[in-house]
Amino acid sequence: MNPGRQRLRWVLFALSLAVTAPAWAHNADIATFVVQRQGPAWTLHVSFATAGLRRALPVQRGPAGPKAAQQAAVRLVRQGVALVADGTPLTLGAGGVRLGAHQSDLFFELRGAPERITSLLGSRVDVAHRAANQHNVLRLLREPPDTPRLEQWVLARRNRFTLTADVPASGSAGPDHGAPSPSSGAPLWLIVAAGVATLAAALRVAPPRP
Repeated sequence: MNPGRQRLRWVLFALSLAVTAPAWAHNADIATFVVQRQGPAWTLHVSFATAGLRRALPVQRGPAGPKAAQQAAVRLVRQGVALVADGTPLTLGAGGVRLGAHQSDLFFELRGAPERITSLLGSRVDVAHRAANQHNVLRLLREPPDTPRLEQWVLARRNRFTLTADVPASGSAGPDHGAPSPSSGAPLWLIVAAGVATLAAALRVAPPRP
């Protein structure tokens, strides 16, 4: 291949990495809901891209601030999440909120959970449904020796955000596989750094001799 043309291809590749990096870093259309044991209790860990959470929250009337946003986020999850563990309805107990610039997390104790949770059939995760492309990823992290250790389901408009026997499971290989989380993809700084390094290397290529 002509050296000049090859250099141009590398430059365009590096620029494409830098341009698309923000789209990879945080997806506002995806939220994750992880059911797992923390010590003696079962818990629910919810993660949103902060932009997606803000989009889902109702318009605030009256004074707005961090505390009001936290309370609104808790209400949003309580109203939209109805978990069922092995046929037993669960209640979202005490909760905590961590609002970040890019990702926000909520934590709840699950009351009424059995000692072992092997199935979440019948659960509904109808949060942020106003977004046309919203996907809520429900994950169950089982306790040994139950297998598969991790199982997850993508709940969206097509299945009415409800887990039924017709919804296929995915990503059972481990906690780092399967559907993406709100912060899926490589870190933004790493992608940009790779793009800059590639661009610098490409520019160091000697131009073709006449």
